[in-house]
Amino acid sequence: MSDSHAAHRFAVVWRLVVAIVLVSALLGSVTTTIAVRSAFSVEYRPLPDAPLTTAFVQGDSTWLEVPMGHLGDPSNTFWQLFVRSPSTGGWRTATPPGVADNGGLVMADGPGGGLVAGFLPSQDLTFSPLSVTTDAGGVWTGAYFPQGLLSVPDALGGTSAGVHLALGRKGGGSLLEAARSLSTWRPVTTAGALGRSAAGARCGVERLTAAAVAPDGDPLVGTACRRPGVVGLFEIVDGRSEAVPVSTPPAMLRAPVSVLRVVSTGTGVAVLLEGSGQTGQTVLVAGWISAPSSAPVLSASFSPPRGALVATGTTPGGGVFVLLQPVGKGPPELVEVSAPQGTTPAWDVLPTPPRGTLGAAFSLGRIDAVTVHYSTLTDYALDEDSGTWTRSEVIHVPIQYGSSD
Repeated sequence: MSDSHAAHRFAVVWRLVVAIVLVSALLGSVTTTIAVRSAFSVEYRPLPDAPLTTAFVQGDSTWLEVPMGHLGDPSNTFWQLFVRSPSTGGWRTATPPGVADNGGLVMADGPGGGLVAGFLPSQDLTFSPLSVTTDAGGVWTGAYFPQGLLSVPDALGGTSAGVHLALGRKGGGSLLEAARSLSTWRPVTTAGALGRSAAGARCGVERLTAAAVAPDGDPLVGTACRRPGVVGLFEIVDGRSEAVPVSTPPAMLRAPVSVLRVVSTGTGVAVLLEGSGQTGQTVLVAGWISAPSSAPVLSASFSPPRGALVATGTTPGGGVFVLLQPVGKGPPELVEVSAPQGTTPAWDVLPTPPRGTLGAAFSLGRIDAVTVHYSTLTDYALDEDSGTWTRSEVIHVPIQYGSSD
């Protein structure tokens, strides 16, 4: 065999060996990646955020927020705000005028004991206009938030006299703070910065989910965590992120936990947590923070039937409710838990609301369920003695379809 032929065969064999090594390394890398992703997926299962449909108790008034119109068409879905108080005798439309609300609305305590409503971006809107009322929606005054608000019910948080908070979409989620006038917003933290802090690293912050003002006036922010069994609830003290001490309920130890709601009540701050049990079922736990830097008092765990969370809200006594729609054509389920009074609060399943119930509201001495059919809202009141729901009120809302195009 000539030297040239030998050299040629050596080159062919060498290239074959190199190719085998490269393919083996590549397959090993892919296998490793798949293994890592598989292990990671077992550890981390993203949880949904709370729906925007909600009810908010403020003093003796209850605010209700629901979508109306063609609910299957975002450009023709219009979010509406209603208010009920002893003086109104029923629901009154109080949606802030002048801004397209196809993206959704959020609300929180406003300056001077009023309410502030925020518009989520839709169409070509890149920021979130705000509206403030001090007379239960009779007159609204415009304000400005420089970012687009996150699509979570507690994207706004505030007090009647102190700071106001908002969750923006920049930087993977950012927390900003403003004074009473809501004219100037300053950054407080971001999801990334929170995740890099010592407190946030234990959670593995995935995203910001809720904001409220703590009883001591500091910003309070809830998150969804990557790491199982950790509750991502943080107080920002002098620029530092401090984890609120929450004893994770045993039913939530094996999977990630998401803070669905952090909302001010008349007695402090109510918290709603969602996680997964050992068999993958959803687990809900409510909590209440009534004193500065204190651990929340937690309710018993509740495992709803498999389905969708339709609405959430607060009750006059500082409690929390959830409205659920089980999988299939089953009737909705309305469940509430009262604020603690010496014992561990337990969830109470209320009489089955009417089919198609989209929202619920708790007022002083009254519980309501509402259905929506295009521009018509029908209200049903619960007779707690008989356990029956009776149609109480029908409201026709003038909607200009196509106005958002």
